[in-house]
Amino acid sequence: MTRSPQRGEDHAEPRDEFTLLCERCGYVIEGLDETGPCPECGTPIAHSLPRLARPGSPWQRSPGSRPLLATIWAMYTRPDHTLRTLNIRDGSRGPGAMVCLIANAVLITPGLMYVVSDYLNNSIRIGWSALGEAIGAAGMILGLGLLAWVLLLFLTFIEEAGIQMYGRVHKRRITNAVAETVCAHACVGWISGAFLLWVAVGVSVLEGWDAFTAGLAALAGLFLGLLHFEALVWMGVRRCRYANRHRTPRAGAPDA
Repeated sequence: MTRSPQRGEDHAEPRDEFTLLCERCGYVIEGLDETGPCPECGTPIAHSLPRLARPGSPWQRSPGSRPLLATIWAMYTRPDHTLRTLNIRDGSRGPGAMVCLIANAVLITPGLMYVVSDYLNNSIRIGWSALGEAIGAAGMILGLGLLAWVLLLFLTFIEEAGIQMYGRVHKRRITNAVAETVCAHACVGWISGAFLLWVAVGVSVLEGWDAFTAGLAALAGLFLGLLHFEALVWMGVRRCRYANRHRTPRAGAPDA
C-alpha cells in the first residue's frame, strides 16, 4: 500500500512553497483526489486548492486605485475573509508601500491644511510676507512625512522578517511570499494610527489639555495603530500558515 507523505517527512518538507498542503492542519495532500477530504483532519481538499480557495484581494485581482481602496475597505470590514483568501505571491511590497503612503497622507494633510489656511489669513492682512514662512513650514511637514513613510516601510520589513523567523521556529510555512503578502495587507493598521493621532489632537484641543497630555494622547493613537497592524499580521499568519500558492512554470508543474 502506498502511504501519503505526512508533515515533517524529509521528501515533502512542508515549508516548500509549492508543496500542496491542507491549509487547516498542514498535512501533505499532494497527488490526492481533489474531491476527497484531508486524511488528517477531514477538511475537503478543494478548500486548500489555491485556484479555488485563494482568488486574491481586489488589488491582487485587478491593479489600480479603486481596487486598492476596495482592499483597504475590505481589510477594515472583513479582515478574516480577506486574509483567508489572499493570493500568495511575490512582489507585494509595492501595494504595501502605497498603503503606507496613504497613511502618511492622512498624517500630514491636516498639518498642510493648517499651514495653507494660516498663510491665506496672513496674506489678507500683511500681503505676501507670510509666503516664505508658509513654504518653509510646508516643506518641513513634507520632509517629516517622507521620513515617516520610510520608517513605516522599515517597520513593515522588520515584521516580515519576524514572522518568517516565527514560521521557521514553529514549523509553519511562512515563506518570503507569504510574509510580503500578509504584511502588505496589514499596512492598513498604519492608516488607523495616523487617523487616531488626529482624533487625539482634536480631543485635546476641545478639552483644553496641556501640551504634555496632548502629546501622550497622540502617541497613544499611534500605538493603537501599531496594535491594529500587529493584530492583522497575526491574523494573517494564522490564516496563511500553510497557505498554498499557484505553481509557476519554473516549478515544473501545472497550477494546483
